[in-house]
Amino acid sequence: MMMRVILSALLWINLAGFAPAAALQTLETPDVAVLYDSAAADAREIPGLYGQVHEELGRTLGLRLSYRPAVLLAEGEDPDRSPGGAFHFVAYAQPAEGLIVLHLTRMRAFSLPLSPVLKHELCHLILHDATGGGNLPRWLDEGVAQWVSGGISEMVAPRRPYFLPGAVLMGWDVPLERLDPLFHGNERDILYAYEKSLSVAEFLVNKGGAGSLSRLLRRMSRGETVQEALRSGYGMSLDDIERSWRRHISGVTGWLFYLSRYLYEILFFLGALAAVFGFLRYRRKIKSWREQEDPEEDEEDGDGRAIR
Repeated sequence: MMMRVILSALLWINLAGFAPAAALQTLETPDVAVLYDSAAADAREIPGLYGQVHEELGRTLGLRLSYRPAVLLAEGEDPDRSPGGAFHFVAYAQPAEGLIVLHLTRMRAFSLPLSPVLKHELCHLILHDATGGGNLPRWLDEGVAQWVSGGISEMVAPRRPYFLPGAVLMGWDVPLERLDPLFHGNERDILYAYEKSLSVAEFLVNKGGAGSLSRLLRRMSRGETVQEALRSGYGMSLDDIERSWRRHISGVTGWLFYLSRYLYEILFFLGALAAVFGFLRYRRKIKSWREQEDPEEDEEDGDGRAIR
């Protein structure tokens, strides 16, 4: 099985335009194969890190990977995977090949640690392995992967916007059943899709606990659809879950969460506003002092000329 995964990964690497497979070195352990070109130090770190995050995911999700995956440590750019604009993908998983790709250059540029990024991508492999991928909606796949990795996604941006409360209140929130195409849309669509996926996953955890989400995933691993698993585990349909989530997002709790994400911007705005009012007040005081210094009537000298 491991040899098949490595051969499949090497074939995909050649087709994807990375460094030639012949130039890659392989570090194999009983749990994972690490493919690398020049990142030898990082390669030696991966096996121990992989064992740690795999164990954590097993405890959290109640699921484990049934095969040994390959992890490619990529240097340089991957033009086929960057959507352009203000953000970049720093990692991604290829479940069909049993492969995780970590873009070390981008991760270093944004000071991202290996552990949560690896955890996010390994979660994708585990979920696809458990469910076969066919009955796993993208929003649940991305939502759970972000939740288990502390909100980390495959992409980084100089500033990540939060659209949810505005989208819900303005009535242009996209239902979960139609959310998957947005992961392939424009920059705003992609950011929104990731944000909503994480929010719904967190809502499910808050509603029933991490155990309920784990049981939901295990039901899906036995062939249930997400609709069936939600009814079995939460006693609600997907539409019911989404309506409840919208009420949460548009309520006080949701707005407090939304405002907390913009805390620094809000404080900066209030500080700027206070500075403007302070400056205007200072100008008024200066004007008042000048008016008080001017005599109410002009005085005249001995020749009848006005003096000031």
